[in-house]
Amino acid sequence: MKKHCLADPEPNGSGLIVPSQSRFVDLRALMAYPVFVKTDAVQLLLRMNTWVSPRTNLTENSLTVDALMATYWLNTEEQINTSKSNLEHLRQFAEERNLVISEAGLQEAADHLDVELAGRNVNGWVVFISFFGHPHNLWNFMLDAVLAAKNDEHLLKIAAGPAEHILAHYGSMVPYFEEQARRDRKFKRMLTGVWRHRMSDDVWMRLRAIQSDVPDPFSSMIPLDQGIAYMADSLSQADRENDDKGMYRRDAKGEWKKLARLK
Repeated sequence: MKKHCLADPEPNGSGLIVPSQSRFVDLRALMAYPVFVKTDAVQLLLRMNTWVSPRTNLTENSLTVDALMATYWLNTEEQINTSKSNLEHLRQFAEERNLVISEAGLQEAADHLDVELAGRNVNGWVVFISFFGHPHNLWNFMLDAVLAAKNDEHLLKIAAGPAEHILAHYGSMVPYFEEQARRDRKFKRMLTGVWRHRMSDDVWMRLRAIQSDVPDPFSSMIPLDQGIAYMADSLSQADRENDDKGMYRRDAKGEWKKLARLK
C-alpha cells in the first residue's frame, strides 16, 4: 500500500466540482477555452489565490462566504426565479433560512456567481472553479457542504460531486478521508455514495475499507464484493496507478504544484 503525505504545503486557490447526471464531469473539454482573456474570469481566479489550509474538523462557526456557497449549492432546486439578480437570490436565501452573513459577504458570493463563464449560476460556478481549484479548497468546500447537509439527498450530492472528484483526481488526499471518517459518522456515511470514477486501485480499495465499516450505507453504494477489478477494464493503466490526475500534482517533495494545463 502506498504511503501518502499528510504534511501538505501552503495551498492557494479554490475549487470544487458539481455532479452531472452521468456522475462524470469531463474537465478537459473546457481547458482549450480562452478563459484568461475574460476579465471577470481573471478577477475570479485572482480572488481564488488565497492561502487556505485543509481543515480536519467540522465546526459550527459563523457563516463564511464559502459556507454560504456550499449551502446554496445544496439547495439549487429552490432557485426558480430567474428574473432576480444573484445578489437578490442570495439575500432572500439567507433571510429565509436565518443565515447570518454580512452584506459584504453576500456581495462577494454574488460576484462569484456573476462570472459569465460560470453561467451566472451556482452550478456553473462550481464547475468553472473546479478546473483551477487547489485540492485543499475542494476539501474545505466539501466539509462546509457536509456540515450544511440536511438530508440524504444532500449527502448523495456531495458524494457524487466533490468527494468523488477529490478521490479520483487528488487521491493522495485519501488519508484526510480516512481520518475524517473516523471522527464524523455523517461524513463517513456520505462516502458510501461515492463511486469509483477514475480512482487509482489503491485509493479505491482504501475507500472500500471505509465503506465496509458503515452499518447503514446508501442503497446506491457499489456492492462490497466489487473490489480492485471493479471498472478496471474501463480505466487506463495510468489512472489505475496514479492517485493524482487533476490540475495540481505533487512534486518529489510531496508539495502541490499547478500544471499549466491538463495533459
